[in-house]
Amino acid sequence: MLLPFVKRAVVYFAREHVIHKLPIETKSHILHFCDLPTLLGLYCDNGWRELVGIEMMLCYNALLASFTPNPASFRQMMSDTGSIISGSTALYLLLRQPCTWKPRDVDVIGVNEGYKTLLAFILSLPGAKVVSDSREQLEGDGPDSYPYEGLRRLVKVSTDMANFDVIESTGSVPSNTVVHYWGTHVMNALTADSIQCAYPALTLAHKVIQVRYTNATNPITKYKQRGFELIRKEFRAVNLSASCGHNVLCSSRDRYFGDEDTLVLPIPGLVATGRERQMGSGGPRRVSAWRMGGRACGTADCCLALAPRVEEIIVVPVRGEGAHVSRNDVTYEGLI
Repeated sequence: MLLPFVKRAVVYFAREHVIHKLPIETKSHILHFCDLPTLLGLYCDNGWRELVGIEMMLCYNALLASFTPNPASFRQMMSDTGSIISGSTALYLLLRQPCTWKPRDVDVIGVNEGYKTLLAFILSLPGAKVVSDSREQLEGDGPDSYPYEGLRRLVKVSTDMANFDVIESTGSVPSNTVVHYWGTHVMNALTADSIQCAYPALTLAHKVIQVRYTNATNPITKYKQRGFELIRKEFRAVNLSASCGHNVLCSSRDRYFGDEDTLVLPIPGLVATGRERQMGSGGPRRVSAWRMGGRACGTADCCLALAPRVEEIIVVPVRGEGAHVSRNDVTYEGLI
């Protein structure tokens, strides 16, 4: 959260055109109290970009240090294997301080051969032991169950520092698991060198659209207690037209991590070595694309965001790398 006096100071310095003259130490101190939307705005200013990157790198490494003794090695493993962190851990970093809650476990997702390396790395952490390695958790309706879609294997591991859910994703990309989650607020991912959020305006406003039915009541209750508002009813997009496929919740358009409506914030401090950019904005890559369910947009009908369709597609990005934020998911009546 951006403290009121810090926000007033940023506005004043920007208005007086003296913000670039501030000492680096003062800028860094200001950034520590900024929320993510403010950091994104400053990131677009060349005078702040490097400092914002450093601030996010420090926060990312501090988060990793809460569950692994060597954050640098963990990030390098993620880079080498193409693995990602999702769930409440990714959400916690997005919301920044002050959060009144902390993640109960760490969801890490890998695919194919990379999953074997990921699992071996987690099992090498101090005090690591397997709690369960069974498909039963994938098909159950208990408080900690996952949807079957998007998961091939789930190994629960406890260490001296944290509990891990080590997930093998179906398909060829780890995001295939994330896009099967039950709500938009957890459709986020931490790669080795970036933070990505599929629905930033909703998530940063503590709004959740339930995109899949779940029998488990514990996750829903948990996030209500964390200050999130669950939206289950049908909702109407503003200014519906034949071209409403531009809306991020439209049932006639494909979404994927790294598209123009995804919040993507690069995290410095890592030498790229291979697979970590499969969720980035480099060359052609395979992604898990999804569409929201419900009636087709472009009419006066409501679009109900339930049971999204998911498939893998090849995309060739046309935008360069860098931070960008959704333009459209703030245009929904009654949500923000």
